Amino acid sequence: MSETTPEQESDRVLNLGVDLGTSRSSVSASNGVRQAVESYVGWPLDMVARKVLKRDVLVGREAIDNRLMLDLHRPLERGLIKEGSDKDVLAVRELLKHLVSLALAGADRESLAVQAVVGVPAEALRVNKQQLRSALKGIVDSLMIVFATSTSRQAAHSSADPRAVSKKRQRSAEVCLPFPSAIFSGIEVDARSNWL
Repeated sequence: MSETTPEQESDRVLNLGVDLGTSRSSVSASNGVRQAVESYVGWPLDMVARKVLKRDVLVGREAIDNRLMLDLHRPLERGLIKEGSDKDVLAVRELLKHLVSLALAGADRESLAVQAVVGVPAEALRVNKQQLRSALKGIVDSLMIVFATSTSRQAAHSSADPRAVSKKRQRSAEVCLPFPSAIFSGIEVDARSNWL
């Protein structure tokens, strides 16, 4: 019986970082793929549109370019799934499928374990996180939801220890990880594991 080396194990895992935005969503993968798409999803309005488009769902720029033939949805608002519409939940699922397919870059999905980290605003309610978990079920093998909290621009560019605790805020055994976008937008990330 042959044992696998750590390098072989890591070749079978695809790690994804997903940022869901109101107007643009992005994915960054451990295989080097970095893609951003517009956060729009559309379904053909009728059979004629379906025959012209030759697809059941369009995502991103394609959806915007063909908006007259589509039932177009922008399913995210302030980094969360909009409430009140099942179609928006379905649109987020299609958007996430598209982002994962971009990250796979032609690799065989069956041979890879896909692990995703998804950022959500700190004010996200439990129901918002549950909607996100449900949307990703079956698309990724494991999921960690990361809460992003706003900080001042000075704090984001500070050389101070990122694990420093202010007197007004207590920190448990959480990990404080700066996202690459945090450098530019003043966002600090408090990671708490919420694995599927």
